[in-house]
Amino acid sequence: MNKQHFSILAVSILAIIIIACGHSKSTVKTADESSKATAQSAKSAHNKTTGPPMIIYRTSKDYSQNVPVTLSDDGTKIISYPAPSDLKINGNFVYPTSLGNGYWLDNRGLNEHTAFLDMTYEDYSNAPEAMLNPIELYNRVIDKRPFVKIYTCNLRSSYGDSLVKKATQLVISGDLMKVCKCNNESH
Repeated sequence: MNKQHFSILAVSILAIIIIACGHSKSTVKTADESSKATAQSAKSAHNKTTGPPMIIYRTSKDYSQNVPVTLSDDGTKIISYPAPSDLKINGNFVYPTSLGNGYWLDNRGLNEHTAFLDMTYEDYSNAPEAMLNPIELYNRVIDKRPFVKIYTCNLRSSYGDSLVKKATQLVISGDLMKVCKCNNESH
C-alpha cells in the first residue's frame, strides 16, 4: 500500500507540475514583447500628466503681496498655512503673476477657501516662529472672501513654457469662462 500511495502521489505531483508549466508558457513574454509593453506603459504615463491646475483669479483688492492661508469651509479657522520656506523658490518669493485687468495667475496653490493675511511675504518670512500658528494667524486675516472670481483651468504642466502667455490670452480674450471652471459663482 505504501508503494501504491507513493505512486499516486508522484503521478499527482507530476501532473500538477506539467499543468503549471503549461500555463506559465502562455504568460512568458519574449524580450521584444516585454520591451514593447514597457514602451507602451511609458507612453501612457507620459500622456497622463499630473500636477496642480492653473488657477486664475481676481480679488476685491490687490493682495498680491499678502500671504495666503486656507480657511475651513465655514471660514472659522485656518486649516492650512505656509511655512516661511514655502514662500520662496531658489531664494525668491513666489508672488502671483499679474495678467492684467486685475487678474492674477496663482503660483502658490490657492482655492475658493483662501484668505489673505495682513502680512507681506517679507514680514511673514521674518516673523517669530511662535507667531506662525493657526490661532495667531487667524487674527491677522484681512479678507475671508477676497475673490471676485477664481477659475480652475487645465493642469499647469499642460501649458509648458507658455503658461503665462496662455493665461494672459484667456484673460484678454474673455475666454476664461469657456475654458476654465469658475469656483465661486455663488460668492
